[in-house]
Amino acid sequence: MKISKTIREFIEEQVRIKAAQSPRIAELEQVANEAKKNFKAEKDKLEKEWNKALKEMAKKYHIEHCRPPYVSFSYLYEHDLPEVIAYNKAKDELYEKRRLATLNIIAEMELGGTKAELMEKLSNLQF
Repeated sequence: MKISKTIREFIEEQVRIKAAQSPRIAELEQVANEAKKNFKAEKDKLEKEWNKALKEMAKKYHIEHCRPPYVSFSYLYEHDLPEVIAYNKAKDELYEKRRLATLNIIAEMELGGTKAELMEKLSNLQF
């Protein structure tokens, strides 16, 4: 089977759809989103508490500044959480598997596959 641009796009789209249905990726995404939500909530809570404590301390010691004291937890990012790192790594691995699956299917079809074989290969894909 000669692979035209349209057939290539069809194969790529079908492989992408199959890969997007991966339960492992969905589970890791849910865990990562929950971890980010909890991290942000705790970080915001601590910043608020520390800022309040600093303002109280400044008031207690009668320190008047042109700017109020402020605490910020810089360099603590959500993307550094282990759950987020695991999710991003799994996404990268899935992308590579998807790319290789697409190339393998295209190569097999160009070497003499039929439409029925193509559809069978696409339906049997698992990620």
